[in-house]
Amino acid sequence: MLETLYVKDFAIVEHAEIHFGEGLTVVTGETGAGKSLLVDALLLLAGSRGDSGLVRHGCDRAELSARFAIDGREDLLAWLRAEELDDDSACELRRVIRSEGSSRAWINGRPVALAQLKALGERLIEIHGQHEHQTLLDRAAQMDLLDAFGGHDDARRTVTGLAQDWRQRQARIAALTGGADHAERIDWLSHQLAELDRHALDGEAFAALEDDHRRLANAGQLVQGCAGLAERIDGDGEFALTRLLHRAQADAQRLAELDPRLGGVADLLDAARIQVEEAGDTLTRYQDALDLDPERLAEIEAQLTKLHELSRKHRRPMAELKPLSDELRNELDALRGAGDELERLRGESERIAADYERAAAALSQARAQAGDRLATAVTALMGELGMAGRFEVQLEPDGDGVPSAAGRERCELLVSTNPGQPPRACARSPPAASCRGSAWRSRSPRSVPTRPARWSSTRSIRASAARSPRSSARNCAGWRPAARCCA
Repeated sequence: MLETLYVKDFAIVEHAEIHFGEGLTVVTGETGAGKSLLVDALLLLAGSRGDSGLVRHGCDRAELSARFAIDGREDLLAWLRAEELDDDSACELRRVIRSEGSSRAWINGRPVALAQLKALGERLIEIHGQHEHQTLLDRAAQMDLLDAFGGHDDARRTVTGLAQDWRQRQARIAALTGGADHAERIDWLSHQLAELDRHALDGEAFAALEDDHRRLANAGQLVQGCAGLAERIDGDGEFALTRLLHRAQADAQRLAELDPRLGGVADLLDAARIQVEEAGDTLTRYQDALDLDPERLAEIEAQLTKLHELSRKHRRPMAELKPLSDELRNELDALRGAGDELERLRGESERIAADYERAAAALSQARAQAGDRLATAVTALMGELGMAGRFEVQLEPDGDGVPSAAGRERCELLVSTNPGQPPRACARSPPAASCRGSAWRSRSPRSVPTRPARWSSTRSIRASAARSPRSSARNCAGWRPAARCCA
């Protein structure tokens, strides 16, 4: 139930706050007084698109908010909990539209995307008017309405659960077969694995290959650099390190004979000489072992080229091709050993499909009976509302053969509002399609309530007629719509 509606700097409205009590609220006023702006505000709070033209002239932004009582609406409470927007049983919507065209939205004080606001608005608010789409005209909602009227909740849940179980088995079968022919998938995986096993390397081997390539590709620079370094360490020149250290160590030793405190300096220089000589020996051994094989370089470059091709083919870094081969091998092993599991899943799917057919057939029979009762009751109410015509519930087989959560048929409500006219779909009937005022479009919400929670028996339908605009104010007091404003 809509409890409060707050509007500020919206179109021509500077400030307005309306509190709604129980029962039917009627807003009246002269043309141009702004009655329809209340409906526009609710539409924006329900997720409709807004623009800067809705902001009052000279203002920075328009602010809209509404508070709803949703006690007993478990579907709304469950949605809020799932989106982590719940706040006990409160439901408060807020939206701000700025003069430059941007907008923001909140649900229970938490910022949300416009899509979330729209998803909640579709469950929370219904706008009945000459140009607004009604839930009553949606075929899925019509089926929900019929099931609620007939009390098919348990049967519908059974059918929905079996359809979901069947789809889960089918999805698992598709995953095991790769979505294609089982044998073709195995052949493809075998080919990819053979190629990866020939060329893919683990992380350590790939790093060693890169090191070898770097060394062989820069062999000339390494040879030249090592030769120059060896000359500086122990060459024939006067300033080679080993010669300089020999001289320095000898000088320090002579000075130490004059002052023993310099003995430590002589020892350090002797140790440095030994270290430099070992470095020279190590460099000599490296030069002797340096491999400058151009054929090996060509082999490594060819191997790296192949790894690069595989990397582009599988969209994986070259160092991750080996883990990819492990993944494909696991899938191949699973497919080769999936025969037993596939047989089990297919058997379960056949059993679930048979159970579904039985449950769906029972639901179809119950729907047919409930449709006859609903058509009779609504036709009688149309007469009480001064509408000479009849109402029918048409059930059409779905026909695709795939278990559906909605059952084996589709529902469509048909209406004839004038004598002699055949019933037509509510959405396509001439009165509903007219842009002028129409009895069906304005009175159908009273004769056919669109909230399934209101359906408990045929008595509910007759109670709706008692609450129609033809009734007195006393009758209107007992009606609590989710959100409806009659302007």
